[in-house]
Amino acid sequence: ALRSPYQEQRDAVYGRIPLPVIGDLLKKRLAFTLLILLLRTNLISAGPAEEGAIHGYFTAPRVGETRVISTTFLDDPFVNTQSSLALGYGKSSNIVTPLIEIDGDPVVGLEGELIFATLLFQYRYAVRDWVAVWGQLNIAARLGNEIQTMLVQGVNAATGFEVGWLFRLYESEKHLLSTGISVRDGSATIIDVAGWAEGVVEGENVELVRKSPTLGTIGDMRYIYAANDFTAFQFLGQLAYGESIERSRENEFNYGLGGLVSLDFSKKTSHPVGLALGYKYTTIPDGADEIIDDIQSALIGISYTGRPDFSIGLDLEFQRLPVKGIEDPASFFSAIISMRYFF
Repeated sequence: ALRSPYQEQRDAVYGRIPLPVIGDLLKKRLAFTLLILLLRTNLISAGPAEEGAIHGYFTAPRVGETRVISTTFLDDPFVNTQSSLALGYGKSSNIVTPLIEIDGDPVVGLEGELIFATLLFQYRYAVRDWVAVWGQLNIAARLGNEIQTMLVQGVNAATGFEVGWLFRLYESEKHLLSTGISVRDGSATIIDVAGWAEGVVEGENVELVRKSPTLGTIGDMRYIYAANDFTAFQFLGQLAYGESIERSRENEFNYGLGGLVSLDFSKKTSHPVGLALGYKYTTIPDGADEIIDDIQSALIGISYTGRPDFSIGLDLEFQRLPVKGIEDPASFFSAIISMRYFF
């Protein structure tokens, strides 16, 4: 039988598929195309007020209508699914090291600075709307930028892995209260040049490189009060128990307290910027053996708030703390670039 050019073209594309089957395929393709067009139309036409509805759970943490600006240095109470990455660098003020005497002879007594770098990754998963689990990896390194500070302070590298659970206790339009518990497994590698040299001179068996594994648990209470859509207040209280990095010391209790005020300037201006100002006091060790006493920190966080599912910011920390081998407390400054994605 003679076949038209159209029939031959159709057979080349579909083969000899029966017409009802071809009709079903075309209907499905048409329905799928209409669905894609509908979704694209909704996304393009959505304004700022509709973003939360489009993204659903892909929404930055809020208490009521208030978006809360937090920092890497203060744990938040939100039971949600998110991943966060933080990269940071810091340095101390100029440190004057006292004279070190080995066998009665002074060796060093010069000036220098301490520098450090840190990497932190955390993933949090909301198992239910009232409970979340998280895992966190933290890597930090500290050393002196001059020979004299390296001799006195040595070189310190610390890694830690933490797994925990977060439970929401109460939530309303103005308040959010959660409690968390976690287990932290850490390890510190310390190169103590001054202690090793002094031990050699005095005939003692002192290790140049020593490793100190630590294990501990931390419980906390986390609270946020949203005063209005522009301002919120966040508070944190922690109680920890675990091993000390100094192996000669017994297991010990430590605690931490902190708070901040969150300001969402996108509610007052056209600029999608948030600011957090806070303070933190803690005795919980962070894997550094050169820190010998309590740590006090002033916190500043600046975040981009233009997207409901993502935030990027700069977290600043100013510390005043006592350091091993230094008579006066040292000042530390650190800057961390933090990124969070909300699922």
